[in-house]
Amino acid sequence: MLHGLIGRGLRGYLLGLDYEESTHLDVPQIGFFKIQKQKISFITDDYEAF
Repeated sequence: MLHGLIGRGLRGYLLGLDYEESTHLDVPQIGFFKIQKQKISFITDDYEAF
């Protein structure tokens, strides 16, 4: 559970979101997020996630 909270907090910080917006970010278990130039991409090899 802690990794989900840390991931939300880190993504929220890097994207400039406030606390409320950060707490509503997704926490999927089938991939990872790439943040580059304040844009976020979700990377997965799970066909059903597309």
